[in-house]
Amino acid sequence: MPQRSVPAGHSQKLSENAVEDGRIVEIGNMPRLQDHAHGIGCLGDDVGGLFADRRCVMQRVDDQARAVDAAEIQRPAFDDPARVRAGRAFAERQPGYQVARAMFEADLKRDPTANRHRRFGQACVLAHELPDDINWLHTHYLHTPASVTRYAATIRGIGWSFSAHAKDIWTSQTWELTEKLGSAAFGVTCTQVNLDYLQSLAPEPGRVELVYHGLDLSGIEPPEREARGERPFRIVSVGRTVEKKGFGDLIRALARLKDRDWTFDHVGGGAMTARLQQQADKAGIGDRITWHGSREREHVFGLLARSDLFVLPS
Repeated sequence: MPQRSVPAGHSQKLSENAVEDGRIVEIGNMPRLQDHAHGIGCLGDDVGGLFADRRCVMQRVDDQARAVDAAEIQRPAFDDPARVRAGRAFAERQPGYQVARAMFEADLKRDPTANRHRRFGQACVLAHELPDDINWLHTHYLHTPASVTRYAATIRGIGWSFSAHAKDIWTSQTWELTEKLGSAAFGVTCTQVNLDYLQSLAPEPGRVELVYHGLDLSGIEPPEREARGERPFRIVSVGRTVEKKGFGDLIRALARLKDRDWTFDHVGGGAMTARLQQQADKAGIGDRITWHGSREREHVFGLLARSDLFVLPS
């Protein structure tokens, strides 16, 4: 696993040259903590070169991600028709508008949904509100964020790239993936299975690269392990409290070890936290579990240094 997740191909060239030539906008649900991490991973740790983002529809923002020196362009979702009208008026005057409109209409025939109309409206707003010195768009996720990015980049006549992760790949239609892969200058994804699948759909497979998720371990020293003595056995896990992460299974497993002397620390936010807390209380182990919520990496590394076991239940 590399410590820096910048590959030796197209994306490294972008990260080295784009800031000198202009600025990059990342399109995604930033500044949520996980999307901030993906952006840094794909474009490098020099966050001064990652200049803008757009907030998610629900305004879900993690304070720990605000360390990125980035302007924010809030995407309109349902309730800002004035911005959409201004965006459309601007977009219609741009040389790339007719090509982008043709892309949208072709997509709409195969996906006749309100969501598709929203994505084109958001793309017009994005194209309108980008600063003049933006010369590249990078999107995290290949589903709806990439649709917005593809349309907006075409309207503005600039290049775009993507990082693809999981759900965005496997829940998208193959026709749409193929067209996005053909339109993007390059893309990266995080597993060999993802890479093989995307390359099988790409008109130019070499433009999709494998970049494993990396960790910046600078400043992290191996801890001095204390003797356990009479203290409880310390267990820790990190992850969002959503179904696919398996924390319900972990609580059931811990409940079967009720007669052992242990504590459990969990780091991560999510919609299932209250339900998991209730599950733990009902199992009679709630008083042995600490739910930390979303925390910065220094807090996570501190917990790891003091723990005896890390558990990844997914």
